[in-house]
Amino acid sequence: MTCHYCATDAGIAYEVRGDGRDHGGLLDPDTGARVEFALPADGDTHVGFDPAGALWLYESLGADRAHRRLRALLRYRGPADTDWLDLTGDWPVYGAGQKAHHHARVLPGRRHLLVTAGDPRTRTNHVFAIDVADLAEHRSVTRADAGSRP
Repeated sequence: MTCHYCATDAGIAYEVRGDGRDHGGLLDPDTGARVEFALPADGDTHVGFDPAGALWLYESLGADRAHRRLRALLRYRGPADTDWLDLTGDWPVYGAGQKAHHHARVLPGRRHLLVTAGDPRTRTNHVFAIDVADLAEHRSVTRADAGSRP
């Protein structure tokens, strides 16, 4: 079941749920080719958005659904061989529904990442800007990885 998706310069990034493990994917809208890979196995996930499609972001909801971890895909070597970087650690959110997700968005220029997250002092959610300009170049998923239409 496709749950979340976003259009990028690299193609359509999406997440799918089912079979006990969530998967991320990239669809080439011109050819219909796609590639999918396992996401970190610590709870539900929510796809983030980089308009260039260069930085792959996934939010792990965790078992208690009150804490989130935002991860970036550092290296893709194949569907079962990925390296992830934990960007935020275990960050709480307050409330339920869409206001209780990071909704990570890379700003144009790829220097900052906007996320919705909680402030433990007020127990409310706010929008935070995270400096991501120092993230090293990585080997992410591209249309070339999608190959031919399955």
